[in-house]
Amino acid sequence: MDKYYYFASQLPSLSFKQGSFLSKQYFLEEAKKWLSKKDIDVIVELKLDNYKIQNEKLSFLKKWLDFENSLRTEISKYRKARSEDSQFTSKMFSSSILKEKTPLQIEVMFLQLRWNFIVKMKFEHYSDLQFLVLYYLQLQILDRLSLFNKEQGKEKFEELITISKNDPKKEQNVKEK
Repeated sequence: MDKYYYFASQLPSLSFKQGSFLSKQYFLEEAKKWLSKKDIDVIVELKLDNYKIQNEKLSFLKKWLDFENSLRTEISKYRKARSEDSQFTSKMFSSSILKEKTPLQIEVMFLQLRWNFIVKMKFEHYSDLQFLVLYYLQLQILDRLSLFNKEQGKEKFEELITISKNDPKKEQNVKEK
């Protein structure tokens, strides 16, 4: 267990939307030096976009899965209500906040909800498996946020619009890339 303390103490603190952070790959490489194979497997299995984890024996993973499933259910209900132009109320987030936001802003808000939940789960866990698994989830959130580049997105959008106006067949080739 001393190795876990050492590994956790070497990790930099994380904050939502921070610019630079450890790569997921580097984290996993370092984790392999210090953690048991069994615990590495738990960490590697947990992906932000995979909410059906096999190892539900660990209570904190069950808690994470319950939260993630609830959030996804609420998002689904929100989208359905929006498509039907009907009212929506949520236990997890304010639907009025979402009305004036872009899809990107909404995605960031959902990532923030996940982040806040993880921070609460990390409370009083500083160097155990739960801390390390949740740290890895936070790295995944930061990695996802780093992909949101307004300028690159706008350039790609303009490129697709230009291509589709000029030659609809080329649009298919761009989508396949």
